[in-house]
Amino acid sequence: MQIYFIYSIFFLLSLVVLAYLIKLLIAHLKRN
Repeated sequence: MQIYFIYSIFFLLSLVVLAYLIKLLIAHLKRN
């Protein structure tokens, strides 16, 4: 159960990082 909890936190964290990178990429593309 604890391993599942750790995996869910890691999954959510990776989603946040991925969304942030996509946001930065879109902002960079719009600037050019």
